Amino acid sequence: MQKRYIGLIITSVACLIFVLTYLLLIEPSPDVSTVAVYEVRAEEIAIVMSHDENMPFYVPRGVENKREYAQRHGYQFFLQRNHSADIHESWSKITFTRKLMEENPQIKWFWWIDLDSIIMDPRISLEKLALNSKKIAAYKSKDIVISWDCNGLNTGSFFVRNSLWARDFLDTMIEYSAADRGMYGEQRVMQRLCRKDQAIMSHFSFPPLRTFAASLSHKCDLDYEADSVYKYRSGDFLVHFANCGPNDCHEDFEALWKRRVVLPAPAMNNVA
Repeated sequence: MQKRYIGLIITSVACLIFVLTYLLLIEPSPDVSTVAVYEVRAEEIAIVMSHDENMPFYVPRGVENKREYAQRHGYQFFLQRNHSADIHESWSKITFTRKLMEENPQIKWFWWIDLDSIIMDPRISLEKLALNSKKIAAYKSKDIVISWDCNGLNTGSFFVRNSLWARDFLDTMIEYSAADRGMYGEQRVMQRLCRKDQAIMSHFSFPPLRTFAASLSHKCDLDYEADSVYKYRSGDFLVHFANCGPNDCHEDFEALWKRRVVLPAPAMNNVA
């Protein structure tokens, strides 16, 4: 009985720590009745993706789903098909995005999205979903918009402003990549840099995970009641098949693919 009581106390403390951390990191929405609305234009947004031969199941539809979405809303679309074997593919989200920032100064925001995902409701635009001052507190001072869950930063879907600060930050991440070249290395490096310096953290905005990175299934060792915060629900913008790997969750993908909102094919443009 005593052991069970101690176990309950430990579990409660762990959950409390998680909740407090979450509340501290998730920025409150601004008072939209008193704040001017700043919103980026469609032609100033780009969607960025990369893939190699390791996830063939997701390649055709995972890519076309985002390409059609970009065409529909007038966004630029950039796809990298090959990646260096010297470092894990996950690092391409940093190196490829940084390269595009330099080459496309007219783009104000880049959205990185992992291949293993489906945009479920393409009617929702990125500028309405996330990239405006109604969604981001202190909009003009934020350079990275990314979700944070009990496992840390979620780099499967995030936005980067094409600013000098963001370019320098990604350069710093790339410098650290030699020390953490494995899977999720970019996530760990970004997280360490954030924790290291509060000034860095002030450039980040942390919307709830389901805003643009809802997960198919999300086990959280600190909070087993967190499905409402992380797990995909009907009506969410996107579902991410995080942690499934190349050979799992195929049946789930097929089922959700059939349930996505399908719109008439858009005109072909804005594709790189």
